Amino acid sequence: MKLKLLSFLFLISNLCFSQADGTIPNKLEKYKDTNLDSLLHYSNKARLSKDVCHQLLGDNGEAYYFYKLEKYEKVIPLIEKTLNKSYSLTKERQNDLCIIRLIIGAYNRLFWTYKNLGKYQIAYEQLIKSSNFIKSIDNKNFDSFNSIVNIDISRAQIKKELGLFEDAKFILLGIKERIHIKLKNDLDNIKRNRLLKIKANVLNLLGKTYMALNKKTRDLKLLDSAEISFNEAFESAKLFTPPHPDSELMYALRKTEVLIAKNKYKKALELINSYKILSKGKDINYYESLNKAICFHNLNQTDSAIYFSHKLLKNPVLKQSTLISIYDILSNQYLQKSQLDSAYKYSKLTLDEFNLARENKQKTYQLLYDNDIEKITELNNSILKKEKSKNFTTLLFYSLILICISSLFLFKRKKYKKEISIKSEELNENINRQESQIKESTTNQHKPKVNYNIEIELEKKILAKIEDIEKSHDYLGYDFSINSIAESLNTNSTYISFVFNKHHDQTFKQYYTKKKIEYAVELLKKDRAYRKFSIEGLANEVGYNSASAFTRAFKKHLNITPSSFIKNLDK
Repeated sequence: MKLKLLSFLFLISNLCFSQADGTIPNKLEKYKDTNLDSLLHYSNKARLSKDVCHQLLGDNGEAYYFYKLEKYEKVIPLIEKTLNKSYSLTKERQNDLCIIRLIIGAYNRLFWTYKNLGKYQIAYEQLIKSSNFIKSIDNKNFDSFNSIVNIDISRAQIKKELGLFEDAKFILLGIKERIHIKLKNDLDNIKRNRLLKIKANVLNLLGKTYMALNKKTRDLKLLDSAEISFNEAFESAKLFTPPHPDSELMYALRKTEVLIAKNKYKKALELINSYKILSKGKDINYYESLNKAICFHNLNQTDSAIYFSHKLLKNPVLKQSTLISIYDILSNQYLQKSQLDSAYKYSKLTLDEFNLARENKQKTYQLLYDNDIEKITELNNSILKKEKSKNFTTLLFYSLILICISSLFLFKRKKYKKEISIKSEELNENINRQESQIKESTTNQHKPKVNYNIEIELEKKILAKIEDIEKSHDYLGYDFSINSIAESLNTNSTYISFVFNKHHDQTFKQYYTKKKIEYAVELLKKDRAYRKFSIEGLANEVGYNSASAFTRAFKKHLNITPSSFIKNLDK
């Protein structure tokens, strides 16, 4: 029993570091959904340990138990209790790796809990707190690289959830490059295996981000980028030790999404037919039925589309977005068969699900509206027109209802999109303000000035790097910072700051903020095309995540807003 408990404690400590897709390590499969009672049992056993850290791991296990059951109201107090006790233990066991992992794992669990609740700002605060804690760790045995990367992955997730796909893409590309550099080092098998798993996760998330960007912009090149990312993720998964049992199946599912997005439905069907072999006995009816229904629908194979749609509807638990897609397929296919009663039934169910999504304020609501509401309303009108020859009075009645519904939905859609846009902007502004305040509070602690005795060679390297940055315009990157320079030179940010201040009459931040604004002004003066950009688009060109942050910096340096500056140029 003691051996099982110790094994569990090791596994539960890994569980704290669940990655961005919400999966848990392979070793924990026996504690996963099918056997949550075992998870709770061993959590209670851990609480009986004499070691306080093991007791807290037991609390973490119980929190994860409730997390999997989506009982988030019970997760938060348990994790906050773990955090409070862990911080109190740092006074006695400051460099204890168990305590360090507990605190980082607790912030991670709080992040995912608040994210799943849709409380993005509070979720983002957990990332900041976790990042600050990691920076304070002084333990040579603790490798902060993976923890910082995990935080950046979570940042990308938040950006993606808010529809800021470009921001998410740049964050993930930066992570990918850092991992690539890290893997070139001579790592032991355990560290390399862990890093490969993170890399696969990042690449899969990057692929999904490219898919989302394609849906927004209809740029087919993005689908090629998504496919490349999924391929690279699969190649990384092949190197796992031990191999992941479902890597081939997961790759096939993602590749199917790409083929469907590229309208290559016959090729997608060939891949779908391989699911059963790749699944190795696992139940894949949901994915098979959904993807076949979509493919047969687009190939106008009516009977097959209807068959697999009904087969999918037998699943007792379906996402609302899936229901809307299937109801829409059925309404279209029954219309093709001139079965107007069934066509109207499923068309009405589609609109009902939209209405329910609006009432529940689900995250999918805006996306569903953006892509499908006009098509579904048009289908309803088409069905009713065909019904007109049978019953003119009934048709007139339903037409009036549909016009009212369509007008109401389109009005609500416009209002909802405006609210989402405002809230996203406010949230990004709050996030940027929080990060600035934290950085300022860290740097303004009235520390006495220190004259560092820096080696001449290091100073030359730093100055050469700054010169390269000027030539290559690397300061326009989203992830450009004094820390990124320090990391590339394998030194610390204090030395970079000292050398920079020695040769410039401005701080690092002031200097490069000014450079970004000057670059933006140069773009606007030389190329009229940039004057037609949105303020957010122009901000992205010079490395800003939001229009508001760019506008504040622009006005501070030139005493005029970007919009007014552009108007003056066009006069």
